[in-house]
Amino acid sequence: MPTDDLYPPLQHSAWWILVALALLAVVAAWFTWVWWRTRPMRPPPLVPTELTGRSLATLRSSYLARIDAVAADHEAGRLPGRDVAQALSPLVRRFAFEATGFPAHVKSLAELRQERPGPLPAAVAVMYPDEFAERSGDGAAAVASARRLVAEWR
Repeated sequence: MPTDDLYPPLQHSAWWILVALALLAVVAAWFTWVWWRTRPMRPPPLVPTELTGRSLATLRSSYLARIDAVAADHEAGRLPGRDVAQALSPLVRRFAFEATGFPAHVKSLAELRQERPGPLPAAVAVMYPDEFAERSGDGAAAVASARRLVAEWR
């Protein structure tokens, strides 16, 4: 009878397993590093701070001057009523944001009414229909509403 020509399987060294695990760890670390370096950065959280006193007075005078410039353009006939509303709505929203930290400049009228009821949504409501209308609106009402809001802001 012939001798057995079969050999048992060769056992590989335990070092190969350690090398494979080390390579997997290096690849995982590289992917983690790439993800960490390319992730979008978060903006710092917005901390609402209410302005008072001199700061509020300075902000108020600055925005009243801007409103007066829009009103002068309207009275001179260079700005129709619809454009007055489109110019003043962002102004009063930005004023409220700078005065309180509340992001009024990115809110709809419904969100303003829900989240911050009071004079701000009322002033924006005066401008809102003219802002989106095809016709020219009442620019004088928008100017009066914006002036009242900024002047009486507390």
